[in-house]
Amino acid sequence: MRSAAEEQGRPVPALAPRVVLRLTDTPVTRPDRPVGEGTIDQVMADIEQLRLLGSESVLLDPYNGDPAETYGADPLSRDPGGLGLPPSPPRRLHTGAGLVSRRQRCSVSRPGR
Repeated sequence: MRSAAEEQGRPVPALAPRVVLRLTDTPVTRPDRPVGEGTIDQVMADIEQLRLLGSESVLLDPYNGDPAETYGADPLSRDPGGLGLPPSPPRRLHTGAGLVSRRQRCSVSRPGR
């Protein structure tokens, strides 16, 4: 990337990788373990390695490819990874029909429709 940027006389873009997040209860020990897969300690070590490589930010993507996981309750309001954290309050959206929680937004109708 550095040589391409130099050839074009442009600054080297910042490293900001998207990491597919797969938290596990036990360490993943196989040699082909992807970045972002494993225990929280393993993922934190991955993020530290990315920081050492120059990454200023990392996008952790928990979507596993199953559209069904996006239906229903807001996944961010549940206990992420079994950390024992209290559930977060429902986030609010402004829909033009007032503020509603993400859980309610599918049932909100707009005036005149």
